[in-house]
Amino acid sequence: MAEILDESMLGDILKSGPTQYFFHKEEDGEVEVVFESSISITEPGNEDLVGRVWNPPIVDANGNQLLDFNGEPRQPWAKVEAKVIMNGAPQIYAFGGKTSSCLRTMIQQMNSQGIKNDDLPGTKWSINRTGKWNWVIQYLGKEELKKTPTPSPKNKVVDEIEKVIKEIVSKNPSLEDGVDKEQLVHTITFLSEIKEKQIEDNWNNLISNGIIKVIGDKVLIKRE
Repeated sequence: MAEILDESMLGDILKSGPTQYFFHKEEDGEVEVVFESSISITEPGNEDLVGRVWNPPIVDANGNQLLDFNGEPRQPWAKVEAKVIMNGAPQIYAFGGKTSSCLRTMIQQMNSQGIKNDDLPGTKWSINRTGKWNWVIQYLGKEELKKTPTPSPKNKVVDEIEKVIKEIVSKNPSLEDGVDKEQLVHTITFLSEIKEKQIEDNWNNLISNGIIKVIGDKVLIKRE
């Protein structure tokens, strides 16, 4: 027998989505990135570039102590990352820890080009992971960063949509990682009297006001 979806079920459906963080694996090979920020370091317990508190794992899912590369118990470590544009979409490029081979190679190439950390925004780079510890990084020049769009004036419908979105996220915080547009639209219409056409008509206003951010076919929801 068919069962009506309740709010908890809808939340479970929406939980699948992309991460803002890009962890460069060997199979990813070469990627091109344009830096939007300088390289930042986040110590354990502090907020990272997307406002999340960084608590590095030191035990596995079963509670067993994780070991570092020297076979010693892993200690909380600081992570290094930067905001970039990759494939036309904003990402957080994860360099790993302070001693990572990726970060060391990046610094070496920055030094060879005379580029300081403050000069990184607007520069384009090719980053190629050729092995577990091997990286080839090349400077590709400057690229103009797109300006953030000017927020559109809010209207009553946009305010109502924003309220519903905040209610959805408050019950399912993990949805900040991204949801399917179609699922989000259906959930908003299910939980309110807002029509699907009203949401579509105001979609660009939701983006320009920073309420949502669209990456491919996924929607990132504004964090308070």
